[in-house]
Amino acid sequence: MKKLNNFFVFLTFLMVFIASLGIWISKKFGEISYEQIIFHIKSPLDGIPLAIIINWIKDCIFPLIIVITLYFLLKKYKKIQKLYIGFIFLSTLGISQYYWHFNKLYQEIKNSNQYSNFYEMHYTYPKKENIIFPKDKRNLILITLESMENTYGNKEIFNPILTPNLTQIAQNNITYTDKRGGGIKQLPNTGWTIAGIVSYHCGIPLTLPIHGNQVGKRNQYFLGGAICLGDILAQASYKQIFLLSHQKEFSGLNTFLQNHKIEVRGLEYFKQKGLPKDYEGFWGLKDSLTFDFAKQTLLELQKNKNPFALYILSIDTHSQEGYTDPIKCSDTATLYKNQPYKSAILCTDRIVRDFIEWVKKQDFYKDTTIIILGDHLSMVQNFFPKNTTRSIYNAFINPKFFHSLDKAKLINREFSHFDIFPTILDSLGVDIKNNQLSLGVDLASKEKTLLENKEDFDLKDLSKKSKIYENFLYQKANNY
Repeated sequence: MKKLNNFFVFLTFLMVFIASLGIWISKKFGEISYEQIIFHIKSPLDGIPLAIIINWIKDCIFPLIIVITLYFLLKKYKKIQKLYIGFIFLSTLGISQYYWHFNKLYQEIKNSNQYSNFYEMHYTYPKKENIIFPKDKRNLILITLESMENTYGNKEIFNPILTPNLTQIAQNNITYTDKRGGGIKQLPNTGWTIAGIVSYHCGIPLTLPIHGNQVGKRNQYFLGGAICLGDILAQASYKQIFLLSHQKEFSGLNTFLQNHKIEVRGLEYFKQKGLPKDYEGFWGLKDSLTFDFAKQTLLELQKNKNPFALYILSIDTHSQEGYTDPIKCSDTATLYKNQPYKSAILCTDRIVRDFIEWVKKQDFYKDTTIIILGDHLSMVQNFFPKNTTRSIYNAFINPKFFHSLDKAKLINREFSHFDIFPTILDSLGVDIKNNQLSLGVDLASKEKTLLENKEDFDLKDLSKKSKIYENFLYQKANNY
């Protein structure tokens, strides 16, 4: 009985930690997904912000310490101690179920252990002979904005809107939308930053088996077998650089990009170049500095004879409160003093506008396509009215599509991250035979996307095992 009692006490303490962790994850990152849990367990956490670690200790470890302390303080009062531990166990069990949705996680785990022929039916291998570049190759600037939604520009939800500049950019250039004016739909295994980047670059979700190596740490290959945007542009002699504000090893991002022939410049690189004392934003460089470095990098790239691709990743609109640059956006910080996340969105909106205006004044602009994408939906809790239909931002500036565009091709589209992959290439004037790459469809063509072929598409299949996908994961390098 004593052993059983000790086990129950240990189980109660464990439930306190699980409940606290569930509350913390939900508050910081939204609804808990099995795939996201598995990815972050396996991926390197090098460079994770100290503020997040401190917050985790405060919200997850301190409650456990308090519960354990009270338990031992009640040691002299056995009956009260038993009632106390019983109450804590039942309450944390309920809290854990509310935040973790164990039944949903069980179904996701069960689903992820099944094989499907989804890739055999829908995946189109990118082949050199089917991807024809124009004689005069265009440069690419691909800006991926943290948690940037189309939703922020909807007057029915936010009035005034939070992205006045990005909304105007979309209206004045090329943007793909559905019937309601929504943008990119977020499908399973695309809903966090590295997953969104993989989906845009490779046209596939980020799906990892529960068994296997830690991404980018014990295994030096990260989707090495998949043919992605970096591989295709490298074959066409593009010089490619990816700028990000934090340490490049986090989440295996450096390994993934290098596997696909893209040079990565992270926080360590910029520290060597010299940073001002106030360089820090939400995590690593503040967005204004990242875009300042982007200007310097573009001036460096334009000196080369070969075409270039510059990838920029922002961070200041990260959940939960983001970061507002006090120099660039003192007015928004004052206006939304009690709503810092709104202020952060407005600030990044302004910083991106200023960067685009600078690029337009450069000589290389006439030969450059600029694409702005949100990486995924925002994870901030209770920020949107209930039942809001949300989507991710997209805009194509100064593109030169291979396909001639008409309004019918831009609106009334149901599309996902995967479809952006071939569409990026089309915006560079690339002829994609059959208009399909990986799981994506070139949106400038008339081909139907996976979401537009719903009768042939089951969302659950994206999370199931696949022999083709396993080859992408474990192959050393693709043969493109």
